[in-house]
Amino acid sequence: MRVTGSGHALGATIEGLDLARPLTDEAFDLILDALGRYSVIRFPRQELSGRDLANFSSRFGKLETNVASTHYQEPGVPEVMVLSSARSTALSPTTVPTSIGSSSVAR
Repeated sequence: MRVTGSGHALGATIEGLDLARPLTDEAFDLILDALGRYSVIRFPRQELSGRDLANFSSRFGKLETNVASTHYQEPGVPEVMVLSSARSTALSPTTVPTSIGSSSVAR
């Protein structure tokens, strides 16, 4: 795993992880350290299903389900909502958990 700071006040890129696979506690601790140090982190070139995203996100805390609208929930994964600006009834590949602890996350 490689953490590269953006060179600005915020932000880092973490590479060398496949977030679709279970993380070791050591790898997750390094992610938390990077998040604390850089405040914003990104994981480029990830191919995650809704279930993969929920599994990874749940490492940060209990996920919540948006009960106000089930229309945008990922099928079979109610903790993940589909976000898209496309004018289509098809689901977008861009999904985000409804919340991770007390903060929202997007990819």
